[in-house]
Amino acid sequence: MWSLLVFYYSIRPVIKSENIGQGFNIVMLEHIVAYFIFAFFLFSVLKEYNISRIFLVTVLVTFSYGFTMEILQILTPEREFSFFDSLLNLIGGSIISILKPFYIKQ
Repeated sequence: MWSLLVFYYSIRPVIKSENIGQGFNIVMLEHIVAYFIFAFFLFSVLKEYNISRIFLVTVLVTFSYGFTMEILQILTPEREFSFFDSLLNLIGGSIISILKPFYIKQ
């Protein structure tokens, strides 16, 4: 469900006035939090399987999904591809690695 929500907000047309007054930090935070939550849910599903390098897989899948959303924005009116947004998506997905010390693989 979260991936569908991220998909919707990634490709919906954005009215330019929605960006006014948000500032740099809010936009950054939106990307980072959304992709951290995506990575957390993905990690929660993947840990049920015996996957080696689960953190790497989680970060790569999260980044790939975010990068794909950026590519799809090329096709969406009033949206554009952004390498910076992709970097923010990667940062958000990478934060899942803070769970590594708490994760005990059996």
